[in-house]
Amino acid sequence: TILGSLSEMSTLENIGDDMGKIDFVTSFGGIHHIVDIEGKNSQKMMFEHVSKVLKKGGRFVAADVSANTPLSNWFESIVKKYCLTGHEEKWLSPERLQGELIANTDLRYVRSEIIPLQWIFETKNNMAMFMKALNALDLTNEEIVEKLATVLGFEERANKVYLNWPMIFFHLEKAK
Repeated sequence: TILGSLSEMSTLENIGDDMGKIDFVTSFGGIHHIVDIEGKNSQKMMFEHVSKVLKKGGRFVAADVSANTPLSNWFESIVKKYCLTGHEEKWLSPERLQGELIANTDLRYVRSEIIPLQWIFETKNNMAMFMKALNALDLTNEEIVEKLATVLGFEERANKVYLNWPMIFFHLEKAK
């Protein structure tokens, strides 16, 4: 197991003799945080690095925020405005995955799908406290619940709260 971000050269360098021998690369919710630096497309560079480290038939399976979804709207309209630490992002989409991000790599697009995940909480207050911590929101719990209802939506059933959290899941494979 190699832990690190393939958007950083130090992680790529740490792979050493295992370059081109990796079976599987995964990410959950972190790719949208890889933003352009000094005019360089850092996400594109990360996908190029993934292509270099994987062996033929190796897979890159990940989930993240997709453009033009209620989840990207949550980050754009609420998190960006109320996050204490700020939030920069660059969204994924099926079009970016199939074109820009894997262009000139040995990665082959297998599929992607936006899956309507739901996070389950015991109470609306627990949901608000979790979101407050996750997104460093400078809002009251009541304000967070109101904004979640408006932007993402949630439902209460069987003494639980189900928060909508749609994410894009994608599967790429090293072709050559």
